[in-house]
Amino acid sequence: VYKRQVLTLLQVTVALVLWLRFESGFAKHLVKRLLHAAPFVGMTCVGASLVGPLSVNVAIYAGGLALLFAVALTQNDHHDRTEDAAVGRRFVVGESQVAMMNVTAAWVCLVLCIAGSIVGFLLTVVWIVSFLYSYPFYRAKRYFPSNLKIEGVWGLCAFLVGVVAQLEHFGGGQPSWSLNGAAQVLKLPLDWTIVIAALLAFGGHTVVAVAKDWKDVEGDLQVGNQTVFTLALRRGWDVRRIRRLTTGAVGACLALPWLSLIHISEPTETGRNLVC
Repeated sequence: VYKRQVLTLLQVTVALVLWLRFESGFAKHLVKRLLHAAPFVGMTCVGASLVGPLSVNVAIYAGGLALLFAVALTQNDHHDRTEDAAVGRRFVVGESQVAMMNVTAAWVCLVLCIAGSIVGFLLTVVWIVSFLYSYPFYRAKRYFPSNLKIEGVWGLCAFLVGVVAQLEHFGGGQPSWSLNGAAQVLKLPLDWTIVIAALLAFGGHTVVAVAKDWKDVEGDLQVGNQTVFTLALRRGWDVRRIRRLTTGAVGACLALPWLSLIHISEPTETGRNLVC
């Protein structure tokens, strides 16, 4: 069963790569936009490092997470046409491109969920929330603070992907994608270090996400999107004051993981129980 699931995921990946070969303009655009996924992939590695040495599982699941964020970025760019037009951006993501990316995400999530992998369910949450963020029926991106809370949910899921990937890898030697492996993960105890870190991942990504809205402030003001910057500007705040507050908050959130690595000189209790 394990080999069948790996083969299915490889087939999906090959199909996507071949399709992108014929969509060269969209592929180049997507590669540039994938930088937005880097903080979430990094959070996956942070979560994994609290459990034990980084494993192959982490690399595989981090790749899956990056794919899901590529889908989210495609959805966002398609439904941001009004904002992009307001600031003179010309590249338009078509409906067929969004459909192809959504189908790819559906296959990846389906394969992992059928296999009983908890990471599969976490990736499904990332995908479902992306609809709430971008699509017109809800369009959470337009409203504060729902736009930032969704970024926090994505950060929390990314962190948990790293933790669960390690628990699946070290928890009894079961394959990553198996019902037995998922059942064992649910029985494993988690110490407070990981629980607190998960909460910080949610809160930290909520704050860090504020910074990315600065580049879109002109378009957001024209179409009425609610962000920290547009709300502050409408209330008459000075631009320099907004930048100082944002830089300080984001800098503190980015420094915290590095300080924790200096402070924590040994694995968490969960990691010791699994690795040792």
